[in-house]
Amino acid sequence: MKEEMKMVVVEYAAAKMEELVGVFVDANKIRRMFVGIIVAEEVQCTDIITSLAQSKAHCANNPSFEDHNDA
Repeated sequence: MKEEMKMVVVEYAAAKMEELVGVFVDANKIRRMFVGIIVAEEVQCTDIITSLAQSKAHCANNPSFEDHNDA
C-alpha cells in the first residue's frame, strides 16, 4: 500500500512538473515574440529619425528652404 501511494505521488509530481515546463516554454515564446516586436519598432524609429535628420540637413544646405523653427 505504501509503495502504491509513493508511485501515485511520483506520477502526480511528474505530471505537474511536465505541466510547469509547458508553462515556461510558452512564457519564453511570448517573451521572444515581444522582444522581436520591440526590436522591429526600434529599427523603424531609427529609420524615421535618420530620414528626418537627412531632410533637416538637406533643408539646411539648400538656401531655397526656410527654417521656420528659428522664428
